Amino acid sequence: MPIPPSLRRTGAALVVSMLAAFAAPLAAPAAGASPIDDKKAEAAQLSAAIDANGERISAVDEQMNGARLKLQDAQSQIETARQAIDAAEQQAATLKATLGQRAAAVYIDQAGTGSASSSDNLGDPITAAERSAYAAAAASTNDGTISKLTVVKEQLAGKKATYEAAKASAEAQAAQLATSKQQLTTLNATQEQLLTKTKGELATLVQQEQIRRDNEARAAALRAIQAAATKRALATGQATRQVAGSTATVSNAADTQMPVNLPPPSPRAQQAIQFAEAQLGKPYVYAATGPDSYDCSGLTMRAWEAAGVSMPHYSGAQYAMFPHVPLDQLQPGDLVFRGSGGSDHVMLYIGGGLVIAAPHTGDHVKVQGMGNVIPYGARPG
Repeated sequence: MPIPPSLRRTGAALVVSMLAAFAAPLAAPAAGASPIDDKKAEAAQLSAAIDANGERISAVDEQMNGARLKLQDAQSQIETARQAIDAAEQQAATLKATLGQRAAAVYIDQAGTGSASSSDNLGDPITAAERSAYAAAAASTNDGTISKLTVVKEQLAGKKATYEAAKASAEAQAAQLATSKQQLTTLNATQEQLLTKTKGELATLVQQEQIRRDNEARAAALRAIQAAATKRALATGQATRQVAGSTATVSNAADTQMPVNLPPPSPRAQQAIQFAEAQLGKPYVYAATGPDSYDCSGLTMRAWEAAGVSMPHYSGAQYAMFPHVPLDQLQPGDLVFRGSGGSDHVMLYIGGGLVIAAPHTGDHVKVQGMGNVIPYGARPG
């Protein structure tokens, strides 16, 4: 049962192909790609290589199953041949003993049934010839049977030797496949370590990028606050120059919506902020209102609910519900919005141009810069 050369080479071929693939440099990143994109591509390539490596390990496992099956079959055939040889040897020995006993018995019987004169005359030529003929016949039968048994035994021995060679070949294939599997497993472990390292580097890059964007958003928010303050100052100066006693006319349409008798910050604002801070890190989920996940208006609704103020679960309704606050007069606890009428997004202002927000799907509740917001916030009370 010789093992096909193609199977004997399979394990080694798999290892060589994997080592070659692993040694090859990762594909060059596209021109202009960001470090984060480069690192994502590297992680994706490593993941694909690990998956392919796992499939190759599985293939080697199946080939090892085949080698074990061949080995078991060879061992079974060797044992069968050994038992047959033992049986043939036993049969030959038994046959020799039986034929010898029969020849002796007949010889003695013939000698005992002859005439007195023939018994006394042991050298009688006729009796001697009969005995010689029978002895020759018995020997011929004995030798022929033993010769046949000897041929059978030799054939069985040849088969046994063939199966022993098949066994040795199967053992060699199993050993080679085991070595190949070990090499592939070691390679996979190395790639797993590289993937873990790459994912860690990617997480660091993403964090750094998020910090950069948050800083930019904070700077933009501060610029917006400063611009709003400047705009209001200019508008106030323009109104002062109007005819005394007349109603001030402001050209900017947004300033005509300036709230009158703006309420002071609510003493309960800190409670809303503390609630929101306790939710940091929880995932954004559309339409969620806690306790394990939130969308933007669900977070602000629950934060102010903790402070004793009820509001709808919709940013536009929250904007319309409370007094509006110019950006340069925002206080911690106020709400800031994006979109027409606050319809796109709402965040909880905590001071210094920063907000607590549940940004979008795939993100989580976090502190970030205000970014671009509509001209007014809203002040729950």
